[in-house]
Amino acid sequence: MIKESISGIRAYEHDFTEELISKYIESFRCILDPCKVIIGRDSRKSGIKISKIVKKYLASQGVHVLDAGICPTPTIEFLTKELGYDGGIVITASHNPLPWNGLKFINADGTFLNKAQMEKLLKLKRTIEIKREGTKSAEIIEDNKIRRRHVEYILELKPIDIELIRKKNFRVVIDAVNGACSETAPELLTEIGCDTIEINCDPTKPFPRNPEPLVENLKELSEKVKESNADIGFAIDPDGDRLAVVSNEGLPIGEEYTVVMGIELILSKCSDNSKKNVVVNLSTTQLADIVVKKYNGNIFRSSVGEINVVELMKKVNAIIGGEGNGGIIYPECHYGRDSLVGIVLILQMLAERNINISEYVNSLPKFYMIKDKIKIKNKDLQNVHKKLENVKNLLKPDSIDFTDGIKLLWKNYWLHIRPSNTEPIIRIYSEADNMGFARELVEKIKDLLKNE
Repeated sequence: MIKESISGIRAYEHDFTEELISKYIESFRCILDPCKVIIGRDSRKSGIKISKIVKKYLASQGVHVLDAGICPTPTIEFLTKELGYDGGIVITASHNPLPWNGLKFINADGTFLNKAQMEKLLKLKRTIEIKREGTKSAEIIEDNKIRRRHVEYILELKPIDIELIRKKNFRVVIDAVNGACSETAPELLTEIGCDTIEINCDPTKPFPRNPEPLVENLKELSEKVKESNADIGFAIDPDGDRLAVVSNEGLPIGEEYTVVMGIELILSKCSDNSKKNVVVNLSTTQLADIVVKKYNGNIFRSSVGEINVVELMKKVNAIIGGEGNGGIIYPECHYGRDSLVGIVLILQMLAERNINISEYVNSLPKFYMIKDKIKIKNKDLQNVHKKLENVKNLLKPDSIDFTDGIKLLWKNYWLHIRPSNTEPIIRIYSEADNMGFARELVEKIKDLLKNE
């Protein structure tokens, strides 16, 4: 199985043949015409083989390669721009379980290829011919310590007071699911003075559970936080762009709060007359709107997908953004979702306010989000649109947004139906101040789509 989307390429490892990989890389090369490329990978064993194929092909075409080894996606994004590389490639299937792997492609500015670029790449791949080895192979440099540059930069970010965080001596449990952040995240936490307890931080081992950092997958982390009397628990996905939090009470609070806490800290640092623009995607919690309004800021919503958020952030000159799946985008570091940046922003907020996670969560209005999905043969949402027209009068939304699938909005709740960028499914999200009502909204749409 092979899944091609704006987010990159994902496939079962046995479908990633050398010929197919080479076609993707040659298509990437045709778009960016790079002289030098940095690559990294998550901890999947199949990444070793894929990495060798990528390096070999690029070097054979005269492209200088820096191989950062096992390295978080946000680190490769940061390093691509910071070191002046012409592009980057990350070998990862993100939160997909084994036996998936994949390819993510990065521009010279450290951002993912946009929709137009990815469409061009995929079109080229269908007809492109793999080039034979050139007359002179370029150099391949391996440096698995280069990721340190990213950590050093994070520690120098303006909102971060390292000494203040160190004085708090937070006890932190970190669960990196044996992924790309297994070494980097504990190193960062130790450097900022945390009493760090590691679970699943061995990149030589397989994922111990479903690697997506959803509430239902964080039982071990929750138990460890309670057992250790820790202040907070962090869970990171395999390639390090998503961050979920477990409270001091051992309760997973959900990924949605990650970006909310990041927004809270950054807006609190702004002067009253400064421009406080924030961008999140259409599926992100309405708590983001509440926090932005608290600081008299402006919130903008994009289609789901990191590059969509990033492009809108650049357009409106946003000071922070992200996605409700645990992805904070802070442009003072780089334009990409970054779990490591998320960790320090959250700890900074807790240290400044002398509060714990539970106190912060309890200070906000309570909303319940349901995230569900359904497999559907026809992913053309036009048919879904027609079905929804029949129930629009029944649901009576205050407004409808067709930017990314269909989003129905009311004063205090919403429902979002859209095709996944990474899986052959329709995602159905709802949020309301009543769990039963949020679930009821989702079930109505699921029944509707099943009868499609």
